[in-house]
Amino acid sequence: MIFRLWETGAGDFNITFSAPVAAFGFYGVDLGDFGGDLLLAKNGGAGNFNVTTNGDPGGTVLFWGLIDTNNPFTFVSFTNTAGGIDFFAFDDMTIGSVEQVVPGEVPEPATMLLIGSGLVGLAGYARKRMKK
Repeated sequence: MIFRLWETGAGDFNITFSAPVAAFGFYGVDLGDFGGDLLLAKNGGAGNFNVTTNGDPGGTVLFWGLIDTNNPFTFVSFTNTAGGIDFFAFDDMTIGSVEQVVPGEVPEPATMLLIGSGLVGLAGYARKRMKK
């Protein structure tokens, strides 16, 4: 098994995308185990986010993600509020373009129709068994 991760502690780091993205996510490891919080900013401060774990002394593994189809971005900066003391690791960073993100596409009517058909079939089967 091969693990690839990016560890940061002493300084900030930035990611610049070659094309605008509408979705960005990652797994964060050991966020906050020594009291630091992770601050993210997209496009140099157009959107700021505080990923906090409330100083969990056991460390954490979490997935954090952002979808913004209205304001695609090309730049993300990571800041550690306890740089040099608290070290974070990042793994499995995921990105998606506006075309790849389809918000609100949930097939509810089809799902309800399928469930309803199954219930009607069960009711018919039960009625048939009761007549025998």
